[in-house]
Amino acid sequence: MENKRRLSQKLCAIGVASAMLLSPTISLANNGKGNGNANTPSSNQKIEQSQQQEKQQQGKQQQEKQQQEKQQEKQQEKQQERQEQQELKVAERTQKATERLQRKEEIKLSYTQEEVEQVEEASKQIEKENKGIKVLPFNSVGLKKGHMKFDTPPVIKSGRTLVPVRAITQGLGAEVSWNNETREVTITKGDVIIVIQMDSNIALVNGVEVEIDSKAEILSNRTYVPLRFIAETFKLKVDWDEETETIELEEEEEEVTEEDETTEDVEDTEEDTEEKDTEEKDTEEEDDDNYEQKDDQEDEEDHQDHQDHQDNE
Repeated sequence: MENKRRLSQKLCAIGVASAMLLSPTISLANNGKGNGNANTPSSNQKIEQSQQQEKQQQGKQQQEKQQQEKQQEKQQEKQQERQEQQELKVAERTQKATERLQRKEEIKLSYTQEEVEQVEEASKQIEKENKGIKVLPFNSVGLKKGHMKFDTPPVIKSGRTLVPVRAITQGLGAEVSWNNETREVTITKGDVIIVIQMDSNIALVNGVEVEIDSKAEILSNRTYVPLRFIAETFKLKVDWDEETETIELEEEEEEVTEEDETTEDVEDTEEDTEEKDTEEKDTEEEDDDNYEQKDDQEDEEDHQDHQDHQDNE
């Protein structure tokens, strides 16, 4: 019995010791498990994170869509603007061509039948005697503001337009003279003097040598000079229209500088000041006249009162 009792006590002691030894391990395991649960997101948190990511993705997609729509709108606006500009240019060209054709017809109607036949005969002669020269219709060259009449037609040689010198000078209101000995033609308009020698690439403008890209020459017994050189020397703009095959000369508009505008403003201000001073002076003279008339009237009334007083006495 004593042995059994002692064995039981030993077993109890061993059990208690074992329990004491195992307790910290279980506690540590439980603590480790608890910490793991604290650091791991819960299912609700995962859902919230997923929703936030989805919203961000949707916002990004919406922003990209808006940017694409804006780019498409800009492209459509640019395309519409280009189309409108193109339509405007077409309308302007159409209007310009219509006006050119109308003026071309007006020029033709200004010629008599005899004059038309004379130009056509000269055209045939020039084409026959000069290969490589293109004869233009007599009504294909004109002034936008003015009148130019040909007895021989304008021509194109080596890509340059030549016109009979007398036709263009008369149209521009210039004077022309011919020196048979030197074979020189002199064109004078205002303070500009042009001297051109036949078959020469050098012309004189107010005594200064100028190189020209087309020589003057004799065709059908007429002196022909380069149109562009003459026109630009006299400050004219040369406008070639391929569609109607017409050349139109127009005076270049003078640009108004800021200095000119300032001068005009000063002159206008001075004129306004002079007018104002004149008005004030006239007003003062009128006031003086009115004052004198008033004084005369008062003197007359005083005299009348004095006379009445004497009569009463």
